[in-house]
Amino acid sequence: MIAAAVAILAVTAAFGMGSVAVAEPVSTDSGQEINGHKYCLVSVSTAQDSVAPGETVTVTATVENRGSKEGSISTYLGLRGPNGDRWYPSGDRAYDIPIGGRATLEFSAEIPADAATGPYELTVDVWTGNDAEMFHTSGWLQQFDVEEPTTDAEITWTAASGTYEPGDRVPVDVSVENTGDTAHEFYVDASLQRPDGSWITGEGTTVPLRPGAQRTVYLGVNIPDSSPPGTYEAGAGIFETSGTDQSLDTARGQQSVTVEARNTTVTIDGGQVAGEAFDPGERVPVELTVSNEGNTATTAYVDASLQRPSGDWITGEGRTVELAPWGGPTARTRS
Repeated sequence: MIAAAVAILAVTAAFGMGSVAVAEPVSTDSGQEINGHKYCLVSVSTAQDSVAPGETVTVTATVENRGSKEGSISTYLGLRGPNGDRWYPSGDRAYDIPIGGRATLEFSAEIPADAATGPYELTVDVWTGNDAEMFHTSGWLQQFDVEEPTTDAEITWTAASGTYEPGDRVPVDVSVENTGDTAHEFYVDASLQRPDGSWITGEGTTVPLRPGAQRTVYLGVNIPDSSPPGTYEAGAGIFETSGTDQSLDTARGQQSVTVEARNTTVTIDGGQVAGEAFDPGERVPVELTVSNEGNTATTAYVDASLQRPSGDWITGEGRTVELAPWGGPTARTRS
């Protein structure tokens, strides 16, 4: 028996994993006629242009009855790896194909977990229903690649702005995207760069992402109390795991933040004595108004005193007051 081996030309649409390799039709005179039966492959295609070891590749073939009789066929899928090894992992049958009719057959083959990476070829063979003779074969076609899955990600946006003081928490928004071809749980952290170039590492979190998925996380960085004033740059990093120093990507913020030194400026805005004349031994009521013109809330101790005609002072009562920053609200105290 001589089997006609006519290769089907495949045109692969390169859209990454999940794209379809489309096979062009073969000529009408391809294939072998056996006792009035003739079944020819019209097309062969794969559902993926690349798969990872351990994944399944799906192949679809269309066969047309170009003979003069109705009948049934057996079909087989063969695979050949880059090292030349070949195997036939899948088969399918079609029954009672009418004259001029077509049958679509589907094959699934799991690529071994230890399979070599590289280009793989496939063939689809069409046999008689009793497997005695071959009608047609596609020949070996390079239809897909076996590739190790990649884990990768990038930071698409980092944002922080505003004016802060040592001890404050700076909110940092970070947007990330999974640019690999496998789902993964990444680790993302935020940071601030001091004016001297050193970094303050802030909060971090894990981010599970499917391939192509994006997500924004809301983190923060606490400014140490000892930090100097100046302009600070926000930054972020994304890592494969939280235990590694090798980042997949880093990015700086679109804006800078300002850190101002803590200061308190407490002033006495006014004072008055309730009364005009007092006898020795009497208590003189004194009312004071104080405010904080600094940028940091503070607790102040305020006391009252009287100056004698001789110029020396009599220290009176005192008390502590809580003062908000930036001049208000003021506090009144009586002594």
